Amino acid sequence: MIRSSIAFLKICAFLLWCLLCVPPQLLVKLIFRNQVVHALPYLWHKGICFIFRIKVQVEGNIDTARPLLYAVNHFSYLDIPVLGSRLVACFIAKKEVAGWPVFGFLSKLQNTAFIDRRLTAAKAEMQGLQGYTDHKRRLILFPEGTSTEGDHAIAFRSNFFEICAGKEKIPIQPVSLSLVAIENMGITTQKQRDLYAWYGDMDLAPHLWSFAKSKGATVKLTFHAPFLPTSEDDRKSVALKAEQAVHNVFGQKRVL
Repeated sequence: MIRSSIAFLKICAFLLWCLLCVPPQLLVKLIFRNQVVHALPYLWHKGICFIFRIKVQVEGNIDTARPLLYAVNHFSYLDIPVLGSRLVACFIAKKEVAGWPVFGFLSKLQNTAFIDRRLTAAKAEMQGLQGYTDHKRRLILFPEGTSTEGDHAIAFRSNFFEICAGKEKIPIQPVSLSLVAIENMGITTQKQRDLYAWYGDMDLAPHLWSFAKSKGATVKLTFHAPFLPTSEDDRKSVALKAEQAVHNVFGQKRVL
């Protein structure tokens, strides 16, 4: 009963925080077309992490001096505020997210780039993102194309790196996202991971409610050395370089 009451208060705080942030962000989007539009989403994500008690640890140096692509493994929709609270950048998301209740609207407000992830369309979609980097914006990509159980990463889909391996080379910074603790305890079971991880056929609302009832999670972001694709690199070799850096954190071989 107590945890349900706490969860209810967290959801109310989340909605109130959205109501406070949305109107100013709408106004900013109407007036500005540069990095200023990312300031409020950055604060919004920090607020979400505070409300839902998500602690974020950072290891390594974050490259913020130039337009680039952050390539990150993916466990949950909760990865969005985790990354957004540390990076001033645009997310790349599947087109279906744009139609999600509440979250789709919020994604549009923070200048998310929505793409068709089908193999037949991905090349053209990724090339269409060139405008973001032309305007000196940084992008956040989940190149696995799906979310996983929280204890490993899977192979990166090379078609997502078309934008980096083209004529205009774009630097990439691989980022490993890993779960450190759930409810202030070390993780030993999949049941613990499932409190944060959202994958497969899990329903969003029940999962969010369960997480809101919890004492939160600790997540670690490991920023690896950025690299610039060479003239000899194609999208497959670029994807593999980014993938290997991320996988090393999990001490695993390539998982297809």
